[in-house]
Amino acid sequence: MPTSTGPKAHKEESVTAPPRTIEVYGKKRAFPFGEVQHMRTIAEYTIVEYVRYVIRDVVADESPRFRVYVRTEMICDTERREGVEYYSVDEALCAAIAFKYQGASSEASLYFLRMIGAAAEI
Repeated sequence: MPTSTGPKAHKEESVTAPPRTIEVYGKKRAFPFGEVQHMRTIAEYTIVEYVRYVIRDVVADESPRFRVYVRTEMICDTERREGVEYYSVDEALCAAIAFKYQGASSEASLYFLRMIGAAAEI
């Protein structure tokens, strides 16, 4: 009896990472941005180091990124209301201090980093 070797029905399963949560200043927060590598807490600042997730088979840059929380509030861009990601611990810590004293629209951290020669060229 002949058998068919044609294409089989393929059930596609979506592979999604389980929702990630982190604890910031005693409060659980969703963290959907990437795989957490390390968390640093200095006084009321929490800096989360992570590597971005791969989305839709696009390989993300594997260099670490940083998100900052002051107490339980993530530093956000005031126009888009999205969390801001930083590329170094130095930049993240400067941003945290500026955010605490001057709010979300502060550019004090950028000026400080420029003054000491640590800012990337813009």
